[in-house]
Amino acid sequence: MGKKGKKEKKGRGAEKTAAKMEKKVSKRSRKEEAVVVPQGGGQLWVFGGEFASPNGEQFYHYKDLWVLHLATKTWEQVKSTGGPSGRSGHRMVAWKRQLILFGGFHESTRDYIYYNDVYAFNLDTFTWSKLSPSGTGPTPRSGCQMSVTPQGGIVVYGGYSKQRVKKDVDKGTRHSDMFLLKPEDGREDKWVWTRMNPSGVKPTPRSGFSVAMAPNHQTLFFGGVCDEEEEESLSGEFFNDLYFYDATRNRWFEGQLKGPKSEKKKRRRGRKEEPEGGSRPACGGAGTQGPVQLVKEVVAEDGTVVTIKQVLTAPGSAGQPRSEDEDSLEEAGS
Repeated sequence: MGKKGKKEKKGRGAEKTAAKMEKKVSKRSRKEEAVVVPQGGGQLWVFGGEFASPNGEQFYHYKDLWVLHLATKTWEQVKSTGGPSGRSGHRMVAWKRQLILFGGFHESTRDYIYYNDVYAFNLDTFTWSKLSPSGTGPTPRSGCQMSVTPQGGIVVYGGYSKQRVKKDVDKGTRHSDMFLLKPEDGREDKWVWTRMNPSGVKPTPRSGFSVAMAPNHQTLFFGGVCDEEEEESLSGEFFNDLYFYDATRNRWFEGQLKGPKSEKKKRRRGRKEEPEGGSRPACGGAGTQGPVQLVKEVVAEDGTVVTIKQVLTAPGSAGQPRSEDEDSLEEAGS
């Protein structure tokens, strides 16, 4: 075999070895994991999650930590002791140079457990530490949402948990409370929980909704599901509504989209939809009237851009004086 043939064979061998290595370090299939992109945008971090085989015979929770290097599109597993136990449905946010993780659940064929513990992963030292905040924090839950406030605190809202009320009978709870986790006296090694009571139009109880940061120090909440569990059945309602939380004013705003409204109703699972004029299921429940947030949809070539504007008064309250802390359309800008 000539030199050229040897080089080609060697090259193919190196490619196979690289492919094997890449396959070996690839993140396994999962769902309900926590994903965070810290400031800078060069990395995407993933912790935990769950796996279920199509036939339902295999089910387990992960407790591994991975980072996706976006420039090279390669996965790297980060091994560090002292981290959270295996779980799914937990939440994680980037706070300064740390990843802060809260809650989640672990389920086996025999039992289940919901968590309300808090962990921090240092992005400089690649080490885990378990936080022990003072104050009264959230009860154990999964499916909540976390966001970082402009003041440097971390908001935890909503979620779901269940507990066994008798043999083989579980009772689910949809949480609608809100808590603030922040450093105590400016110290990053000492944290405190505070329960919050925002004003405005609050979302109905739900879990599994999406959250994203919006302009003007606001957090956008979309959708979610409200499950009703009974001894022999499970039914649920999926939402497509929009809410904003203003951390600077500790206030909820209901979101509305400009343009023609969709005739599509909320999707349901497990049981038939209530007839027109019938009683509303417990999952629904409209909030009290209050200030609403108006959203203008602008469609660009690369997707949809949302611009926020604030409404002077709530629906049905025309002619009422505006509170001093509400912005006008012109003041809020586009």
